[in-house]
Amino acid sequence: MKDDDINLTLAKDITMPAVAEGGINWIPVGGAYVNSAYQKYKGKIDGAGHTISGLCIISDDLGGFIGLLGEGGCVKNLTFENAVIQGRGASVVVGDNYGTVENCSVVSGSVSGSDIAGGIVQYNYGILSGCYNGAAVSCSNYGDTGGIAARNGGTIMGCINSGTKLGNPHNCGGIVGEQSGSTNAVCIACGN
Repeated sequence: MKDDDINLTLAKDITMPAVAEGGINWIPVGGAYVNSAYQKYKGKIDGAGHTISGLCIISDDLGGFIGLLGEGGCVKNLTFENAVIQGRGASVVVGDNYGTVENCSVVSGSVSGSDIAGGIVQYNYGILSGCYNGAAVSCSNYGDTGGIAARNGGTIMGCINSGTKLGNPHNCGGIVGEQSGSTNAVCIACGN
């Protein structure tokens, strides 16, 4: 996406054909390395209650519908089903979150990372609120694995995970794989 602060509202559900059926391997919005810095998406995406089915990401970099969500950026009211995410880092909604992810659900699919994997986000330094994950989340190496976030250095509140997690037990959690030591890192009223 050329404009990193454009605002979008979905008008209907979107079904993406499987890669095996000639479909697309989604390139995450934001996260491109430009002029010696990662580009952050700072706009707002409102799913308006709609569903994206069949999101497929196979990448060695930031996974997620949004690769890098910047401060002030927001993704809300969006549902994903039958998502298939594979990569070094893997998540469905956002790779690295510095903004707000609100009322987003992953009802089915699989998230498989080699270094880090989270159902909703990989790294959370912003706010996750009212999110749900039902996808299977796994990590093949000694990485962090979380049903909602692989690592948390921000705020996670009112989130629920019912997806299975497979990872190193030391860094594997229903909500968060690894909680930052920062005083800003909190989990409030979440369930697994």
